[in-house]
Amino acid sequence: MMPEEKTFEMALTELQSIIENLESGSPSLAKMIQLFEEGMKLMSYCRDELNEVEDRIKTLIKDNNDFIEKAGID
Repeated sequence: MMPEEKTFEMALTELQSIIENLESGSPSLAKMIQLFEEGMKLMSYCRDELNEVEDRIKTLIKDNNDFIEKAGID
């Protein structure tokens, strides 16, 4: 489970580090599997964060030159 204090940027940095580690070809097979699993969790976390932001953006409407969030759009 991802810690609550992790930010999208932190997760993305960790994911980039994992990718570089995997691409280096130096980890053992067991370590590669562990890194892959961690990377999949981070990807899922980032995807969830992006989906949440996308949902919020979709609910924004322009009203008299100000943006307001409109709740309950399906």
